[in-house]
Amino acid sequence: MQNKKLYPQSTSGKHRAVKNKLNILLLCLYFFASWIRWGRGEGLPNQAIMIDLPSRRIHFFALQIWSDEIYFITIILILAALGLFIFTSLYGRLWCGYTCPQTVFTDIFLKVEEFFQGDRNSRIKLDESYFNQEKLIKKSLTYLTWILISFVFALSWVSYFYDVFDLYKDVFNFSVSSSAVIWLISLTLTTYLFAGFLREKVCINVSAKIRASRQE
Repeated sequence: MQNKKLYPQSTSGKHRAVKNKLNILLLCLYFFASWIRWGRGEGLPNQAIMIDLPSRRIHFFALQIWSDEIYFITIILILAALGLFIFTSLYGRLWCGYTCPQTVFTDIFLKVEEFFQGDRNSRIKLDESYFNQEKLIKKSLTYLTWILISFVFALSWVSYFYDVFDLYKDVFNFSVSSSAVIWLISLTLTTYLFAGFLREKVCINVSAKIRASRQE
């Protein structure tokens, strides 16, 4: 049964409205935070949030963390992991249902699928139908939009390591560094696969491994 494709029904109401607004907020923070500028003086990057790997330092607005201060990052990561563990233990459904990145992007992909292929019954009927022109067009438009969204997600992630203005300029000029190309391709493919096809299977497998690790 786990391998059978699920067809979620479109819903509405108070909780759905809250989730939609929260999704918009989280996506805006993710996609646009790297565009914020912060003046640091001549010779320093003016991107507010940036992990500057060549210079081995992290910029977060007025805060700068150098490579020899990595213990700050370690403390932050430990506190974040503990906070996430406590939050999911107490309010697991809030995290999984509203703020988990896998949930947010799966929700976007589902909306794209519904836009091109119709409601739940229409999608089931389309998948069960024989291959024809209508099916080819609807599936192609769905998959192409998924790939575009995945690529934009990858661009946004890389822009936290690569000045966003330089990144977009280099992408359009086909002069991106080889390491950035590898990250862009990898993140695009994984997002496309996880949010488009694996969906709830990712959560099921992660939950199973967490439960197994707790029992050990």
